Amino acid sequence: MITLDFDGTLVDCRPRQVKVLNHILKKLGDEELDENYMWQMKRAGNTNIQILKQLKYSEKTIKSLRRLWQIEIEAENWLNLDQCFPWSYDFLEFASQKTTISLLTARQNEVALFRQLEKLQLTQYFKDIFVVRPETAAKSKSEILRSIGAELMCGDTETDAKASMLSETDFYAVSCGQRSHKFLSSIKCNNIYPNILSLKKYL
Repeated sequence: MITLDFDGTLVDCRPRQVKVLNHILKKLGDEELDENYMWQMKRAGNTNIQILKQLKYSEKTIKSLRRLWQIEIEAENWLNLDQCFPWSYDFLEFASQKTTISLLTARQNEVALFRQLEKLQLTQYFKDIFVVRPETAAKSKSEILRSIGAELMCGDTETDAKASMLSETDFYAVSCGQRSHKFLSSIKCNNIYPNILSLKKYL
């Protein structure tokens, strides 16, 4: 049994994240960020708040961002920007013939996630779909990984790495998502691959 993260592992969440952040900044009357710069900063391990603090945005803007991000980031119009990576379907087709696959992701809106999975025609590949709250993601993911006896977890962030460590599950990181190879190396991830296609040899 393998367990996969969703955002940044199976789908490219860059367009949604950069556009939502700039949408909020525009709404607040602040200067928008260069999308490439913002994504490079995020892949280097920074949160939205850390990025804005480093760029000397006001505390008022930062406080408003915290609130508006929760409202906007999983709105359906923004979720529609998410697309599967070119290799995701290929891997899922292959893996589903070799083993069972569970999806384990952090989202606020479970209903919107299931609609998104249906739209992207992904639901069929998963034996189970587990959704945890973002604010307790590492702990909650670790508890699920332990309870289902997952043999392997694949994800793109330090949260996935921590969940795997806490549950003593083998972790395979992919550097195509929200964190770069350099950042994943810095947090001592031992198995880092460009994308999930590299996992084929382990199935």
